[in-house]
Amino acid sequence: MRGNGSLWSPTTPFDPARFPVFYGWVILAASAVGFLASIPGQTVGVSVYTDTYIEVLGLDRIQLTTAYLIGTGLSGFLVSRAGILFDRLGTRRFMVLSAVLFGSSLLFMSQLDRVISLSGLSHLTPVVMSLTAFAFLGLRLFGQGMITLGARSVMAKWWNQKRGQMAAISGIFVSFGFSISPRVLDWEIQALGWRESLLFNAILLTVGFSLFAWFLFRDHPEECGLQMDNGWVPTKRPVNPDTFLKKEFTPREALRTYSFWIITLSLAFQGFYSTAYTFHVIDLARSFHMPREHMLNFFIYGSILAIQINFLVGYITDRIRLKYIICFFGLSGALMTIGLLLLPTLTGQILLICGMGCTWGSFPALSNVGYARYFGRAYIGSINGIAMAWMVWGSAIGPLVFSFSKDYLGGYKTAVLLSTGVYLLLAIGGIFARNPSGKPKA
Repeated sequence: MRGNGSLWSPTTPFDPARFPVFYGWVILAASAVGFLASIPGQTVGVSVYTDTYIEVLGLDRIQLTTAYLIGTGLSGFLVSRAGILFDRLGTRRFMVLSAVLFGSSLLFMSQLDRVISLSGLSHLTPVVMSLTAFAFLGLRLFGQGMITLGARSVMAKWWNQKRGQMAAISGIFVSFGFSISPRVLDWEIQALGWRESLLFNAILLTVGFSLFAWFLFRDHPEECGLQMDNGWVPTKRPVNPDTFLKKEFTPREALRTYSFWIITLSLAFQGFYSTAYTFHVIDLARSFHMPREHMLNFFIYGSILAIQINFLVGYITDRIRLKYIICFFGLSGALMTIGLLLLPTLTGQILLICGMGCTWGSFPALSNVGYARYFGRAYIGSINGIAMAWMVWGSAIGPLVFSFSKDYLGGYKTAVLLSTGVYLLLAIGGIFARNPSGKPKA
């Protein structure tokens, strides 16, 4: 029922049905802010503090990477349960809870060195690694996991026919935010100090974002007396057969489909490779004979291209089968890895930037559109949670695999060649993806 006057009523503190524009636009903006709020728990945010953690915790790079792997891996097991929690609590409660827990994790990370020092166990490396892994568990589960899960799932509940376009619009701001976040966090560290930077972001999340989430998020349009897409259906173009939904899939049913796994493995491997690349980017620059500044600038150039590709892919996703986006994603990933292997040549730099921009640009369409289009909204949190677990596991394993390749296989080339092969297999696998509900013919 609507309007029961409770703190969590969809009409408190205002009624979205009376909003001057369709409230799905507000959800779109709030979802984008949610993605940005997850940055301190994403690899791109954690990596800014990596050298500081090595110094203040007394760990070497392999030990810190191992702690990161353990914490991230454990969060993967828990984030699938978070998807079930999302379906039970609804978007609003879930996002408020996630913000408070994420902020608390940042607070703990800011005091981790003091906790270790006061315990008198700083000389016991396994203990230090265990506490560090626990801290990473909080950052990855509540930041990369829960907040991202909520932001992704709620947008899929409010948009259907225009879901690809909405993912593209959101992706523009999210891509820009992610691309400048290392510089913003570095500025915070330089201006405030690493500890104070973490404390500042903890307060911003615990107080600021939790209030923001309560004020703006609503679970789905029907509870507000509205419809998806504000009731709009395409009249000037044929309805995309992929948007035909015959049934709402349960998580167990979704897991039995080929389409779930080809999308999930594509996203998970992107987590594997992009996390490894980001985590080791400075050492990769040395290994492939690129100046450090040029290697870091590739993030900016790739993001500029990704914004344009994101908008283009989001636009056409509403008009074509999703399997073509999967194929494009896989081929772009292969282009990116081949470019890295060809560094420091100009050809390698161009291929790396183009591949990076295309994979980043098509990622939002796959992650924000694919699951809701194929499996419906009823269990979208649970299904997204399972997929998120695989993405988290991929991001956990990636840095360590690249470390082993460097230390035991003579360099990063073996890991990069392996990545090229996997991206190509995903591109081929995308050809066979189908809508498991309507099963339209090719």
